[in-house]
Amino acid sequence: MYELIVRFAEHPGLKDRPSYKALVTVFEQQCELVESKVQVRSKTGGACLQNPSDLEATYDGHKGQGYKAQLVETCSESNEVQLILEVLPQTAAEPDAGALKPLLEILEQKDRLPETMLADTAFGGDDNMQMAAAKGVEVVSPVAGRPSDDAPSDNAKPVPSCGNAMSEPAVMEPLTIDDFAVDERTGKVTACPAGRIPLSTIHDVEAGKTTVEMPAATCETCPYQPACPIKKKPGGRYAMSYTDKQRRLEERRREEQTEAFQKRYGKRAGIESTNSGLKRRLGLGYLRVRGKKAVFHALYLKAAGWNLLRAAASGKLVKMVKEAMAQFGPALRFWLSWMARLTRIFIRQAVSRIEQRVSKSRTAWGTVFIPHFCR
Repeated sequence: MYELIVRFAEHPGLKDRPSYKALVTVFEQQCELVESKVQVRSKTGGACLQNPSDLEATYDGHKGQGYKAQLVETCSESNEVQLILEVLPQTAAEPDAGALKPLLEILEQKDRLPETMLADTAFGGDDNMQMAAAKGVEVVSPVAGRPSDDAPSDNAKPVPSCGNAMSEPAVMEPLTIDDFAVDERTGKVTACPAGRIPLSTIHDVEAGKTTVEMPAATCETCPYQPACPIKKKPGGRYAMSYTDKQRRLEERRREEQTEAFQKRYGKRAGIESTNSGLKRRLGLGYLRVRGKKAVFHALYLKAAGWNLLRAAASGKLVKMVKEAMAQFGPALRFWLSWMARLTRIFIRQAVSRIEQRVSKSRTAWGTVFIPHFCR
């Protein structure tokens, strides 16, 4: 590849061809020159060329090659039917977490910004939560990752149980930052989980970091000390430091364990039926087009078609349409009904011709992924 690139780099008839440019792109993404020697890169990432028939398709380590789409769907119980509000097409390599901000911006421009959004774990990062809160949107999502380093996780020490001294030692549940009493106005810790007053609390507003120090005598005799995030430091001090972000994450982790959160977040599972229906009924899993522009256009049309199917299946909406049609005269109603029939016939014939052409050609299909998002 390198020899071909060098040989035709200045050729006036070849250097501007798409095939030559694709060759250069593949070489730059997959290989590198090290002391005039060509070496294959060990890691290329997903944003690299996957197919010469579709130069814009990328790769996702979990889903594979192609494209994907982020969906926003209503989930209010008061709605007669739940519809897709917005579609954000993406290539496969684009991270899901970065899709929340542009989606909220689009919804805000269309005056459709929701009060609450149920999102998958990938979208529930602290940065996304703070960004959405600034727009007045509450994002309900599980917390990704493990607890903060300051809080003990799997290293809880056994604490002798009360009562019978011969009983087996009980493992105390690890305490977290959320177990401390914090003054919301100043951000300072006012009491530890045992109700003891800290020796000192320093809250840095600019850095968003808090340092707590407890009296050594208090911590050494505390029954919660084995499970407490405050540990003994060099010099005999008992202290810990945490950031505002760590505290917010611990609060969310604690809230996830409640029944109220599980019941509230359970509605998000409804998007799975939408994803399945789009793929099963409308063929969204595999599109008969190539290129970002054509794929994105098809995604929008598929979502619009799904909304039409959902609306047509609603008895209340159908009744509203009939009542509106009844206001017109008999001649206009007859004309509209015949136009609807002719439109259906035209669409069926057009689809049939397209399918015949596709079956005779070697058109590459671009895979479209529909990941879990918010309803």
